[in-house]
Amino acid sequence: MREIIQLAAAFFGALGFALVFNLKGSSMLWSSLGGMLSWGVYLTAAIYFKGEGIRYFFAALFLGLYAEVFARLKKKPATVFLAVGFIPLIPGFSLYTTMHCALKNQRERFAFYGIQSLLIAGALASGIIVSLILFQLLKEFIKQFFEYFRKRFSK
Repeated sequence: MREIIQLAAAFFGALGFALVFNLKGSSMLWSSLGGMLSWGVYLTAAIYFKGEGIRYFFAALFLGLYAEVFARLKKKPATVFLAVGFIPLIPGFSLYTTMHCALKNQRERFAFYGIQSLLIAGALASGIIVSLILFQLLKEFIKQFFEYFRKRFSK
């Protein structure tokens, strides 16, 4: 039940930012759905992986691929789907606690949560980069595949 509430919160949180970013029509729905699904990937990865960084990596990897696919389907920039879809993945607790500990001069907790925030940020960036590379490789493979068969059977 807790996971369903988290998924609904991820969807509506992303939807709120879709409204802030002034998205219209189906772009608003699909970008919000991407945020919800990426949070679902994060929750599912928690079953298999203990480390928080790897869970965020897989969620960002999924979101990157999702954004590229829907950018092609909806003829919109992938950034539309990425910016809104990232909202549920922002590590708000870690960032808040890092700043809180810095202001309270709690050096050990500040270092712990600061490193955790940097790890999450690196995992998110790495997931997006890997997804972009995978999508470009897949696109090139499909292009060469069809080119091969076009040459082979056009004789």
